Amino acid sequence: MLDTADPVNFSALDALKSVLGADFPELIRDFNHLANDCLLKLEIAIAQSDSRAIQSLAHTLRGAALSLHAKPLADKCSELENMANSSDTAMLNSYIQNIRLEVKEVISAIEEWAYR
Repeated sequence: MLDTADPVNFSALDALKSVLGADFPELIRDFNHLANDCLLKLEIAIAQSDSRAIQSLAHTLRGAALSLHAKPLADKCSELENMANSSDTAMLNSYIQNIRLEVKEVISAIEEWAYR
């Protein structure tokens, strides 16, 4: 079954944008940098079988996703957080790639929304 939910709650994002005003683009840049940094560190943590780091990084990324009202991404991060103790490296790496795609979808959706 295909998930057709928007990657971001745009109504909530409208409210956030009006509160932040000129600082809103900085929030988007910060999210992009944080997400890419977390994804890179997650790959390293998985390679090192560091379940605490996996859990912590997934939690950090989940919080960042929630700050942008990107619930589908936050849910995937929560699932990864719960899987942190898995010894199935291939599965964890596959999950990271899915999260990476979701991050790109969130960024694209926000950029498209911001320039509408």
